[in-house]
Amino acid sequence: MEGKSNEHSHLKVKPLDFIKQHKNCCHFETKYELFEDIGEGSYGNVFRCKELSTGLEKAVKIMTKNGLGEKGKEALQNEIMSLKEVDHPNIVTFYEFFEDD
Repeated sequence: MEGKSNEHSHLKVKPLDFIKQHKNCCHFETKYELFEDIGEGSYGNVFRCKELSTGLEKAVKIMTKNGLGEKGKEALQNEIMSLKEVDHPNIVTFYEFFEDD
């Protein structure tokens, strides 16, 4: 089999490849039903919600940009980027985010 290329190639994907970003295109309320507040994190509160199309229960962190200066907005963007990159069994999976003005 000399001269033949390897028929088995490896596909490399990162968690970031599966994150959906909704920026000024649709509203959270059109995809999810929001329930009770279940916790607090940096920059916002965490709520239980249900994805309307699948019925799956998930957690959503609602963050506000109001009152954040430039450094605060940068820190918020850094948190989002960090969550996109994390793939660990002991850390909640980040699936998608919605952003409005």
